[in-house]
Amino acid sequence: MGPILVQSWSSMGPILVHSSSSLGPVLVQSWSSLGPVLVHSWSSLGP
Repeated sequence: MGPILVQSWSSMGPILVHSSSSLGPVLVQSWSSLGPVLVHSWSSLGP
C-alpha cells in the first residue's frame, strides 16, 4: 500500500493529514484560523 493523503477542512481552518502505511509514521499538519500554527504529530503506529 502506498501513502494515503487525506485533506480535511474544518470551520476552524484547513487540516492537512499525511498518513503513510500502517508501519510508517503519521504526520499531522494543522492550521488554525488565528494564524499559521503548524503542529507536527508523529506516531509509531499507523491509522
